[in-house]
Amino acid sequence: MAYTTMVTDSLFMQAAQAIKQLAAKGEFRLAMLLSSDTQIPDMWNLVVSADWIDALGLRQAIGQISDALRGVLAKNNLRKIERISVLPVSDGLVKGILSGVAHLDTGVPFRLAQSHELSRLDITDAIVLAVGRKGPSGYHRKVSTVQNRA
Repeated sequence: MAYTTMVTDSLFMQAAQAIKQLAAKGEFRLAMLLSSDTQIPDMWNLVVSADWIDALGLRQAIGQISDALRGVLAKNNLRKIERISVLPVSDGLVKGILSGVAHLDTGVPFRLAQSHELSRLDITDAIVLAVGRKGPSGYHRKVSTVQNRA
């Protein structure tokens, strides 16, 4: 069982707006900001998973996601996104998180706490921006990341 609280920080609201715009391409299975593993506070990794991303390909998808973020996020917030990580829809982490939060798609970003899937990976903070209604199938673990150079 995961516990959640709503968040209204401008970074999270702007990131959710960018994800909403990108959702015109297809539903996200999962979009969330994870606290960075660096020692710098308020740095985040954007983690996304969607069928359209899998079909489009990593390079083109990262480009489109980056463009959407640059178009919506204020410069001070854009600098807080350290990297974009793309997970296939069949990824076990995506499945695990969705099993605990798929019923919570409120359209508003929320902080995810006490999630077994996240604590297992020593992730201390996560802001869920979007969750899909369709659950991914299968199990495949591959994380692809691109550093933000903004």
